[in-house]
Amino acid sequence: LIPDNPCSHVNLPPLVHHEVEAFDEDDVRKILLCAKGSDLYFPIYLLIHTGMRRGELLGLKWENVHLEEEHPYIDIVQTRLSACGKEVIDTPKTESSKRKIYLSSQAKKEFQRYRIWAKEVLLRYGKIQSLSDFVIIREDGRPDEPNNFTRRWNKFLEQNGIRQLKLHGLRHTCATMLLKNNVDIKTISNRLGHSDTSMVLNVYGHSLDSMSQAAADTMDRIMNIS
Repeated sequence: LIPDNPCSHVNLPPLVHHEVEAFDEDDVRKILLCAKGSDLYFPIYLLIHTGMRRGELLGLKWENVHLEEEHPYIDIVQTRLSACGKEVIDTPKTESSKRKIYLSSQAKKEFQRYRIWAKEVLLRYGKIQSLSDFVIIREDGRPDEPNNFTRRWNKFLEQNGIRQLKLHGLRHTCATMLLKNNVDIKTISNRLGHSDTSMVLNVYGHSLDSMSQAAADTMDRIMNIS
């Protein structure tokens, strides 16, 4: 046995948090405008609106969509992944990732329009939509393979002259837009499927600068001693 652990004398480098990249509101408007009329519009819209991960979006089935509830929502219960050239259906990465994501009235309308479109597409290929079907399909009626979906996203950005961000950037976009519009951190954490708020603070802390300035300006208005 050695008298002590040599690793205890090692100085670890500091943990560096890299600032996440997200689209701003002008970018989002352009993205949705350019995607309108294509089979990419709805999945892009849904990723921005919900903050879902790619695998959660592509693993969503109609049986997980609850539009007729008083507060419509979707259930995140599985994820579709690409691993070693094969498609894998798995449970979400953590327990907190299994969650309900509530939808706005506009998102409900988008879902309803998309469902009609998806039914029509499937009928063209002699199929009838069922609750066990994946929600997101292409114009040929087939569910998109995860890596192919990412390739189509990258090509879409290039063709429309939009700055290149990873598909995961839409998740970051959802979070930063909610933060900048004063949605509380606990609600954002729940929507994204994080187990606690520290993840949001660590990843999106840079977005809090404008909120901190707004807080300072608010105190000026409250105190107003000039």
